[in-house]
Amino acid sequence: MIQFIENKARELGLNELITLSTQAFTYFQSKGGFAEGTPDDLPPTRREKYDQSGRNSKVLVKKLKSESSRVEGVSERRRAASQH
Repeated sequence: MIQFIENKARELGLNELITLSTQAFTYFQSKGGFAEGTPDDLPPTRREKYDQSGRNSKVLVKKLKSESSRVEGVSERRRAASQH
């Protein structure tokens, strides 16, 4: 599911994903590659809702690489592995 959202975000030209979680933050960190952020990472209108909610959700952020960067990275890793 995370991969689908990442691909969709790239199609839309986005360069990061932000998610809020009160319970699944370790999943997003370990399986999804998200890093813990702060409420300051939220867009202003979402930050306002966050502050009003009182839920104390953790903010998680994932910077997205373009699809071409990902392909180049895979190629570089394969090249490096073949040299060993």
